[in-house]
Amino acid sequence: HRIITLTKPIPMKSLFLSPELKGKLTLPLEIYNTSSYYSLALLLIYCLYGSESKKFIQDSHNIKYNDSKAFSFLNAIFSTNLYYFLLRCLQPNPHKRTFIYI
Repeated sequence: HRIITLTKPIPMKSLFLSPELKGKLTLPLEIYNTSSYYSLALLLIYCLYGSESKKFIQDSHNIKYNDSKAFSFLNAIFSTNLYYFLLRCLQPNPHKRTFIYI
């Protein structure tokens, strides 16, 4: 994984921040490039489900990855390539996140 160094402030009130960015206020900030995968997955969920997904997105950093109830609103796309892509991108551990759409 590559490390990205943020030297300029970003809006910390965005819905689409990865867990490792939550609460980080000092610059420069070094994060893994996989942080963007998490943000992209949240953005895709918001585009697909709109306001239905807002609570999930706001609480995403508190959700247990293996809690199937937390992801139940994704049932409409369950067992699709997109579903598993989103799960891979939403891994809480940035070292385990992958950007693979098969």
